[in-house]
This record gives sequence, structure tokens and C-alpha cells, in this order.
Amino acid sequence: MNNEQAPLAATFFILFAGAFVLSYLGKRKHSEALTLVEWTIFLPFFYWKAGGDVMYLLILFVFSGYLLWIGHREEWSSKVNAGTLLFLFSTFVGYIQVAWGFLPKSLFFLGGGLLLFVLNAFLQRQRHKRLRDEGKGGSQV
Repeated sequence: MNNEQAPLAATFFILFAGAFVLSYLGKRKHSEALTLVEWTIFLPFFYWKAGGDVMYLLILFVFSGYLLWIGHREEWSSKVNAGTLLFLFSTFVGYIQVAWGFLPKSLFFLGGGLLLFVLNAFLQRQRHKRLRDEGKGGSQV
């Protein structure tokens, strides 16, 4: 990092730390300290010259898993949908970044299609399982 970017980086880190502390105090007041994981998506990996984009992809994978976990735990479908969409987006971006450079284009698109097919089958199985479980729970009441 050169000297021209240093004040900007220091200002960013001070503002980031201040916002994090305020968020932590508010979340602790409402007993929601676990949701501080959401701050991982704001970590400044763009200051890394090499590997920053890979770190953002890993954070997106972890954050999408976190959203899915919280959504299933709280039975909040909008969080489950957001986690699923974020997972699909991060998988799509990661696949393009990794596979575009070294695969022949026909294999790239064939692999992408197979990945989508497998993902669709998995999501359909989960949906049928959830509908079956909801049907069993509704008939017992």
C-alpha cells in the first residue's frame, strides 16, 4: 500500500471499528450477539493485493451457510431463501473464476449444467421432505 492510500485506509478502519462497536452494543442490549457474524461480509479484503477476491468468496460461502442455518433454526423462510440465493450466487461466481481459465468452454458449460442439475435435484428433495414433514405435523393436531 502506498502513502496516498494510507490515510484512506486508516479512516476506513476507524469508521469500521466505530460502526462495529455501536452494532455490538446494540445487539448485546437485545441479546442478539450471535448476529455479529453478519459483519464478516464487510471485512476489508480489498486492501489485500492477492487473494482478496478468494477471501470474499469464502466469506460469501460461510455467510450463506450462516443464513441457511439461522433461517432453518428460526423457521424464517425469507432468510432461508436469501441464504440459498447467496449460496447460488457465490457458487456461480466461484465456478466462473476457477473454471473459465483452465477448462475448455464446452466442458465449462457442461459442468455448469451438471452442477445446476444436481443442485436442483437436491433442493427438490429438500422441498418434498419439508412438505411431507409439514403434512405429518398438521395431521396430528
